[in-house]
Amino acid sequence: MGANLNSMSEDGDGALHHAAFSSQPAVVELFLELGISPNIIGKYGETPLHKATRYFLPWQVNNEGMVRILLDKGANTEAKNMDGETPLHRAAKRGYEIQTNLLLDGGANIEARGDNHDQTPLCLAASYGSESTVKLLLNRGACIDTNSHTRQTPLHLAAMNGHDMVVTMLLNNSANINGSDRSGYTPLSWAAWGGHEKVLNLLLDRGANPELLSTEPQQLPLVEAEGGHDGASLKHGSNSDVNFRGVDSDHVL
Repeated sequence: MGANLNSMSEDGDGALHHAAFSSQPAVVELFLELGISPNIIGKYGETPLHKATRYFLPWQVNNEGMVRILLDKGANTEAKNMDGETPLHRAAKRGYEIQTNLLLDGGANIEARGDNHDQTPLCLAASYGSESTVKLLLNRGACIDTNSHTRQTPLHLAAMNGHDMVVTMLLNNSANINGSDRSGYTPLSWAAWGGHEKVLNLLLDRGANPELLSTEPQQLPLVEAEGGHDGASLKHGSNSDVNFRGVDSDHVL
């Protein structure tokens, strides 16, 4: 009696999932020819295409062949796992440039909403500081000021995580430097809150408005102090200091 190729192992994934994750194109092609669906759902709601865009391990060097096979056999680029991520979200946030390109060429929605915050692939790539895929997505037409359900744009996300190179890239592509999220915070607010001096000074150099208030209302120095970085003094230019003190202290812009 033949084995059931659609059965799941104890870890919750099927044979095709394991072959895709392990970068075994010949095995994947064989399983597909035997009738396993390229869209079979495994652990955490993931398809084999999710697995092919999960990690780059030593044996997964340039795993584009695996992605190509699955796409050619009808893999669904818009399938979402339990975290709400499509394969494009996964590839973009991890900086997998080749896989991101292949998924886009295969029809993946560049503005797909995913994860628990309704973020696009560009939002996730910016949040993770994945410079190569941020550049790729921008070149492929991703909306630079797209936002999540918190109204945080890629620039907010890059600034709050201290990714200065991504911040520069987004600003060079005309990202809205003074946009406010749902809580009223600008990218400058989040850079200050996180204590990211390089990003904060970069934003100021590029014209960010330090006078914008959040809905609290609180100005930047107080936001920064609440983030646990009170006492920091961030130099901006030759004639101005941005002095961050505790929330009970005076502050100077």
